[in-house]
Amino acid sequence: FIPTENAAAELFFPHYSRTAGWQTTFGIINTGKHIEDVFLQSYDSDGYPLTSKSIELAPGQKWEESTSYLSILTADAITMSAYTESGRNCLTGYTEFLNPSTGRSLVPITMEKGPTIIAPHIASNDDWQTDIAVMNTGTEDSATRFSAYNAEGEPIGLFEYQLKAKQRFVNSASEIFPDITPE
Repeated sequence: FIPTENAAAELFFPHYSRTAGWQTTFGIINTGKHIEDVFLQSYDSDGYPLTSKSIELAPGQKWEESTSYLSILTADAITMSAYTESGRNCLTGYTEFLNPSTGRSLVPITMEKGPTIIAPHIASNDDWQTDIAVMNTGTEDSATRFSAYNAEGEPIGLFEYQLKAKQRFVNSASEIFPDITPE
């Protein structure tokens, strides 16, 4: 599901939900060959560090925790990172969203480098809603541009947002592009 060649020394978890029946779980897997000390760090809405804790992961070990019981996710926390003390690229991760009456989604957490993230399909109608979460994982402020395209690949919408270091942006696709009618 997550190729081991995409393992990283640092992962970011930009969004979790604990409202309207939603439950969120974070998962981290040590794909390396060494025991790793992994530090978990929470951030507030402006990207400032809040609380941290460490865990130890053996080779191949998975750590999984509900965000409802993760002590570093205090009332002000909205995002989390995980990083290895060694700096080795050995972590893969995921976020699981579960709503017993609505459904389940498992989102892999990868740290692929590049200026563009592509969401190949956005569902936004009476039956489905797609939320988009992005996080500036860098140490400097960054301009973020969201572009929407129709089925023929023609641009039909543009939205720009300034993100501080470690800050995130989360919104539904229909709110980001309110003037676009789904096809």
